[in-house]
Amino acid sequence: MIWAGAARVMGLIAWRWSGLLTTTLNPDLARAEGVDPRREQLVLTLALAITVAVAIKVVGALLITAMLIIPAATARAFSRTPEVMAGLAMVIAGGSVIGGTKASYWLDTPTGPTIVCLVAILFALSALARRI
Repeated sequence: MIWAGAARVMGLIAWRWSGLLTTTLNPDLARAEGVDPRREQLVLTLALAITVAVAIKVVGALLITAMLIIPAATARAFSRTPEVMAGLAMVIAGGSVIGGTKASYWLDTPTGPTIVCLVAILFALSALARRI
């Protein structure tokens, strides 16, 4: 069920990427290009709802909330385009999960909060790097 939900969301995002991006950046521009912003917002909301509904059953509310927001905010400091930001956010999230899981094992701490702490540290470092 989890893999099916993830595959559907990824397929939906890939299929509607241009319209979603245009609507997110500027609804007036989307209308000018012939894209219905309300439909694209609905598609994005449904994709997010499916992601949260599937993930919350597996990893919990704290981890899913943190992993939706913090990696994207971290990637923003190092990206010039939305595509690069999305790809970098996925890499940051995946690295945080792997690193947080290993750190949790070594430090004998709960896995979810350890992952959240690691990704928060990465965000703090990116904010510091952006100021420098």
